[in-house]
Amino acid sequence: QQQSFEVELITKSGIIKYFEISEFPILSNGKVIAVEGMANDISDKKAAELKMKESEEHFRSLLENAKNYVIYRLVNTKEESGSKVLMVSPSISDITGISSENVTEYRNWFKNIHKDDVQRILNANEKAAQPPYKFDQIFRYIHPIKGLRWFHVLSNGIKDESGFSKYVNGVIWDITTMKTAEQSIIRNEEKYKRIFDLSPEAIIMINNQGNITDLNKRVFDWLGYMSKEINGLHLLKIPFILKED
Repeated sequence: QQQSFEVELITKSGIIKYFEISEFPILSNGKVIAVEGMANDISDKKAAELKMKESEEHFRSLLENAKNYVIYRLVNTKEESGSKVLMVSPSISDITGISSENVTEYRNWFKNIHKDDVQRILNANEKAAQPPYKFDQIFRYIHPIKGLRWFHVLSNGIKDESGFSKYVNGVIWDITTMKTAEQSIIRNEEKYKRIFDLSPEAIIMINNQGNITDLNKRVFDWLGYMSKEINGLHLLKIPFILKED
C-alpha cells in the first residue's frame, strides 16, 4: 500500500529542508519484494504554510485583544451569495449589543442600523463586493442598551489568484464620543454666530496678517457696505478708515 510522509532534514550547510516522501511497494505473486521511493522538496510550500500560520496567529491575537473596536474577517464563496463570518473580536457583543450566539451570522450585523442610514449601507456593502473591494462608511446604529451610537467601518477585500475577493478584513470603530464632540462644537459655533450677528455693537474679526475674516450685521447696518466689499481686505485698506495725509 502506498504511503506518504514528511521529513525534516538539515543540509551540510545547516539549512533546514522539508521533503515529502512517497513509498510504493513492488509486488510479486502478492508479496512485497521491494519498495520504490520518491522524494519531493516541499520547503517552499512548508515556509508558506508556516508564514500563513504565523500571520493567522498574529491576526487572532489582535482579535482577542480588541477592546474599543472590532476586528473581523469574512469569507466569500462563488457558489453562495453573501458573506460568512470567519473570525471576529469578542468585543463585538459589547460594541454592537449583538449576543455572542448571533454574531456569527453576518446579516445580524445590519439589523440595528439606523433606518435613515440602512439603505446607504446596504448599497455600499453591495458595491464593496465589486473591485476594488473596499468599504468605508460612517453611520448611526441603535444599540439595544446604549441607544444611538456612531460607527465607522473600514474593510478591504483580499483577492485570490483569479481576482476573486475570497476574504474581507475589516475594522469597526465606535466613534460616538468624537461625533458627540463634533456636534457640540457645531452647536457652540451656531450659538456664537447668533450672538455675533445679533450683537448691538459692530464687531470686526481680523487675523494675524491684518485681514478681515468676519464682521457682523451691525457693521453693514451702520456703514452701508456690502459683505463682499469688505471681507478679506486688509485693515488699512477698508474704505471707512480715515487715512492721515
